[in-house]
Amino acid sequence: MRLLVAAVGWIAALFLALAAIALTAMGGSIQAGLMLLAALIAFPPVWTLVQSATGFRLSPWLRAVGVVLLLAGVFTVTALNPATSIYKSPEIEAEFHSLYDEKLADWPVPHEAVFVGTDYGRIHVIVSGPEDGPPVLLFNASSLAGWSWIHNIAALARNHRVYAIDNIGEVGLNEMKNRDAVPKDGPAIAAYYGSIMDHFGIARADMVGASIGGYIATTMAIQAPDRVRRLVLLCPMGYGPTGRTVAIMVLAQSFPFPAIRDLAFRWALGDDPVTRESFGEWFRLVLAGSIPNPVPPHSFTPGELQAVEAPTLVFFGTGDDIVGDVEAARTLAQNIPDVETVVAESGHMIGAEKALLVNATTVEFLDR
Repeated sequence: MRLLVAAVGWIAALFLALAAIALTAMGGSIQAGLMLLAALIAFPPVWTLVQSATGFRLSPWLRAVGVVLLLAGVFTVTALNPATSIYKSPEIEAEFHSLYDEKLADWPVPHEAVFVGTDYGRIHVIVSGPEDGPPVLLFNASSLAGWSWIHNIAALARNHRVYAIDNIGEVGLNEMKNRDAVPKDGPAIAAYYGSIMDHFGIARADMVGASIGGYIATTMAIQAPDRVRRLVLLCPMGYGPTGRTVAIMVLAQSFPFPAIRDLAFRWALGDDPVTRESFGEWFRLVLAGSIPNPVPPHSFTPGELQAVEAPTLVFFGTGDDIVGDVEAARTLAQNIPDVETVVAESGHMIGAEKALLVNATTVEFLDR
């Protein structure tokens, strides 16, 4: 029995210590302190030392009650002091804004920054291309922002009016009313992006989405088919398992170790030199300085994709760990009635790694 109690204590202490580290990374210093105290109460060597020094004995059951009370304190403090921003501090938010300005300084075409009022707050949109050009909406990959289309915008904006929308609930220049309020399901996503289209007077548009942006674009095609002319998807989420990706990113953001962030970057975005140069600094800052609340993706069913009416072009990368099994994803995509798929040797950020291929194929597809 003693061995069992000791084993449970070691396991509980390890779990609570890891949770304390995660809470520290998320900026919850009070919660982290309470969690660390709970870990010490559960840790058998600590109580052996206390008993040896003081002669004071406390049963395992009372120690368990102490741990439960401290955990209740963690939840109470969290409830009384809810997070009001996806950024861990105003200084980190300013750092993101400064880095955004640096990235946008390299935007290769004339552009205008527009803030669109929505039910969720003021949403930042980068508008480029001729005013009379056919409209194209861009939905960026998760953990990035509208500037991440820098490798594709020159080709897309040559003859199109292009709107690069910062993802809601993620780092960028959006001014959110409530960090916890984002569209959670298909109808809400369609209503939200429909309101942005209405602001610009767009009845129907081509839509291009990368990663979670591909999930958003596909959702628009399912929920609001009358608003989608053509669909281009770059390594889209929803065509492979999504739970694994969410879990890995949460873990990477929870533990503030550079080695973990580097592993997460290589897993998520690959090791291509262009990808590292373009997105490395931003992505690592996301892991270190933010707790995003993005649109929650799910894996599409064949029936959902069979409802897509828009002609669709899908790019997959053979080295994309987020989408996973390329052939399985491609088979699922084939449920879209009018679909073309392109598979290239690339990681998840195929729009940057294979920009020439993606740009030429996309423009030709949109111009048909």
